[in-house]
Amino acid sequence: MDAALAHQLIEHLGEKNAPKLLLLNYPRIAERIAQLWGHEALVAFLNDLLFDSRGDRAGFPPDVAHELFVIQQIHDQVMGIGSDAAIWGYEEDVGTSAIHIRDFDLSAFLEAAKQGDDLVLQEQIKGGVRIDEPDADGLTALWWAVYYGHLSTVERLLQNGANAKVADPQGRQLPHLFAGTDHCAGLQLLLRFRVRLDVCDHDEVTPLMVAAAKGRISAAVLLLENGLAPAAQDHNGKTALHYAAQAGQRRMVELLLSHGVDPHAPDHCGQTAYEIAMLHPDSGKFQHLFV
Repeated sequence: MDAALAHQLIEHLGEKNAPKLLLLNYPRIAERIAQLWGHEALVAFLNDLLFDSRGDRAGFPPDVAHELFVIQQIHDQVMGIGSDAAIWGYEEDVGTSAIHIRDFDLSAFLEAAKQGDDLVLQEQIKGGVRIDEPDADGLTALWWAVYYGHLSTVERLLQNGANAKVADPQGRQLPHLFAGTDHCAGLQLLLRFRVRLDVCDHDEVTPLMVAAAKGRISAAVLLLENGLAPAAQDHNGKTALHYAAQAGQRRMVELLLSHGVDPHAPDHCGQTAYEIAMLHPDSGKFQHLFV
């Protein structure tokens, strides 16, 4: 990585929050973050990294994920993107604000959730651990277990009363994570524990929209079968069909059209899903769907 950009990134974050592991193991990502600092494009870039919008990776190692969350929190404050601790269902501890992040020292409990180590997890629960105690990023053991796809760990935590409404700083909840990875067994597990699937993040994005953007057909079918509104709109007026069309997800477009989503319904900028599909480089594969 360019030394000047590395120095610039550390200056933005402060020495205490220097992303040493990111700089060492993911220099291109660190360089891109430094280049985009202070711009809206970085908000989208970090969201994509942490939420895996491409759907082609299992996630970053826990230590690196923490560094990325710290970067996101600090940059959100720079950009004036606020967060209300009450949204997450806990009171923020002193020393865990975006600037004053405490040193990275996850408990054995949180680490066990990330690794899917149910034996250690159960020992910690028996020892009286606070099951919804968040880490410095406001994320609990349950959120991390879902993020890394450890289904047995998720079930154990839910059985022990973990708060299933936990969300990340963007308001993304457990159904968003499972929908984004096409983890139908995970979604079904949430249903078993009576967890609502029709939730939204702070931008009114639903799990169905996440599935639509990534072409997660199985998850989308399950969500639709369980009552998620196919024509729901996010804060920009976009429906799941807009997301599917923009991402070039032909099968998803076909599925949503079969559920009655209007391809000519405009978003708040006046653009329809049909128009978006026709602007796609592979627009030919969509043409017959709208006839």
